[in-house]
Amino acid sequence: YAVASFNNEYFAANEKDSETDAALQANAQETEAENLAPPVAPQKSGEVPSRRVALAPPSLPAGQTASDLPEESPAAQRDEAEEGAKPARVGAVLEKADSVLFVGDSLMQGVAPHVHLSLFKRYTIHGINLSKQSTGLAYPDFFNWPEQIRKTFQATPGIKLMIVFLGPNDPWDFPYLKGQPYLKFKSEDWENVYRARIREVIEIARENDARVFWLEVPCMRKRELDASMTYLNRLFAEEVKKSGELFLPTSALLGCAEGKFSSFMDADGKKKKSRIDDGVHFTIAGQKRIADEILSFIHIQPEEAAP
Repeated sequence: YAVASFNNEYFAANEKDSETDAALQANAQETEAENLAPPVAPQKSGEVPSRRVALAPPSLPAGQTASDLPEESPAAQRDEAEEGAKPARVGAVLEKADSVLFVGDSLMQGVAPHVHLSLFKRYTIHGINLSKQSTGLAYPDFFNWPEQIRKTFQATPGIKLMIVFLGPNDPWDFPYLKGQPYLKFKSEDWENVYRARIREVIEIARENDARVFWLEVPCMRKRELDASMTYLNRLFAEEVKKSGELFLPTSALLGCAEGKFSSFMDADGKKKKSRIDDGVHFTIAGQKRIADEILSFIHIQPEEAAP
């Protein structure tokens, strides 16, 4: 088990956006089938839970990945959240000694470096990037996010904000009872288990006195995937808001409107491409737009003046 932390040597990476977008496109073409197919995992024993079940996560598999840091993304200046995002507590207040934990799949691999680079350069706030492609909450025997998060909090004092970006790898039937049929996606039992896993992730952060930002999965080009993400976003939003944490919409930021997919967003009165051609992942401009939104909800506690 090793935490993939950012460090100063990554900050030398400063590729041009067009070159990086081309690399993102090539990588997405190679990994799309892997990212959007359920992993093969052994069935686990247990009982179908009620709405308030607490799941015991299996042992942690080894291996994590972290993205190289592209150029810095300046924080957007926004006074309030997008309409519809009205959490019990707004924003997170950090101090210079604090750290930020990034949890997610390949979508987070693109966004996390921009957020961390801005926080590190401006305030020397450190980041821990656990994002790993092809992961989610549906198959913990393949990759167990609650266990990974719990171990990271135990090993890393000072994490005061956890940012989560998961979902596209989860709209599948999954095993729960050993020797029994898989729980069917969107069934009542499936939803009970999945909600419990969302709550478990949130509670680990709250037990460690950390705020949680959970990002909406934005609109997707493929209709079936988009419909599945709409369903999962409802579960994310309900559980996050019940816990008093922050659910951040992303679809409108990237140019989607009224449920319609768009690869382009408005930027200074012009249309700018926000999604690469797989209809899932983001261009550098799209990554920065989401990063700016996240940064606008992070407030830095001023240092007290020396007497």
